[in-house]
Amino acid sequence: MRTAFFSFLICCATILAGCSKSNAPGDRGGPNDPPPQEEPDGSGEVTEAGKPDGTPGTEKAIGAAGGEITSADGKIKITVPPGVLANTVTIGIQRISNTNPLGNQHAYRLTPHGQRFNKPVQITFPYDDTNLKGTHEEVIGIAYQNEKGVWIALPVERNTTARTITVNTTHFSDWALFNALDMVITRDTLPLFTSTNVSAFCDDDMLAPLTPAGQPIKKRILAADKYVKSWRLTGAGKFEHEGAEGTYTAPGSVLKPPQNPATLTLELNPKNGKKYLMVGEILTTAGYMEVRVNDGNWIALQAKHAVKLDELWSVVSYVDRTNKKGVSIYWKGDIGNFNFNDDNMVIFADGTDNYGCYYMVRGSNDPIVSPGSINITDVGATDKFLEGTFIIQKAGLHSDMTQTRKIEGRFSVWQGS
Repeated sequence: MRTAFFSFLICCATILAGCSKSNAPGDRGGPNDPPPQEEPDGSGEVTEAGKPDGTPGTEKAIGAAGGEITSADGKIKITVPPGVLANTVTIGIQRISNTNPLGNQHAYRLTPHGQRFNKPVQITFPYDDTNLKGTHEEVIGIAYQNEKGVWIALPVERNTTARTITVNTTHFSDWALFNALDMVITRDTLPLFTSTNVSAFCDDDMLAPLTPAGQPIKKRILAADKYVKSWRLTGAGKFEHEGAEGTYTAPGSVLKPPQNPATLTLELNPKNGKKYLMVGEILTTAGYMEVRVNDGNWIALQAKHAVKLDELWSVVSYVDRTNKKGVSIYWKGDIGNFNFNDDNMVIFADGTDNYGCYYMVRGSNDPIVSPGSINITDVGATDKFLEGTFIIQKAGLHSDMTQTRKIEGRFSVWQGS
């Protein structure tokens, strides 16, 4: 009976024109507005409303001719077809935290919040490899949070070529992507010898065909052991598992790709009879190294072991494959502040360019030691992690030492051998 009533509402919506008279956030509309979307039977998990995360919102005035608006991060688009709005309305998108129990990435608040329409508008989420981390594109859905705080999953249209998911709706609320299946790695970056939990989750209700009224989302639950077909580890480390849960332990040394990061592949065969492969990666690091140039953003680098040979310490990173940057640090001694010389030096690689702790003044052939130093605060007497910072006020380009940059770094790196 409830489904028949909802179908009647949809038929009515297709022949009515214009938008509800209410344009104010939080207002539920006037006497001529369509009835609110019928909520589905069953109970879902009640969660708090998401909070703005500081990302700038976007707004656009859209009138009877229709139009589109996309969020500042490009992760959600609203399409208003012609004839939906009788008057010009300022449509807004604000990124918020995702409180959906099965949530994937960020959620978005559409304003005017609570606005209802006589005809459907389209909400489209593009997705990329970040969204697919640990899940599968066929099980990503779209849900909104209702006034009770329950997230409701709705039927969607998928375009796997364009990598988009679209839902039709007659109201604005908080909206987000979610995963019906998920492989969750608690920590995907691990120091040497440490471990992390890995779990497989499955919601059969979200895998079944959804009615137009939608399906309330409940708490995330572990996949039944009978659904877990196989786990596979490719790369370094050790993985022990039982059913839908397992523990990955990082190796005792930092290896190069393809051994590091390690790859976990999970095959699930849930109730719907389909087979899904989900993939996640775990990076082993000897700690962290970060560098920045001319007071810019900090750039994370993958560190090798800290090594001491003949009283000379070295801390070296791999060259980052994305930013093409790497750092090598050398000093003689233990804890303390070390001015630059032939024993104490830093080399910064930026693509094919290398910078050091000497520079020149144009017109002179005499190298000058750069202001700055290496400051070591801990050599890992208790936990084997060596920590420190460095700053080169005028790092000279090796091929032309008159060209300089300010380069800073900080690190906490495990002592290896």
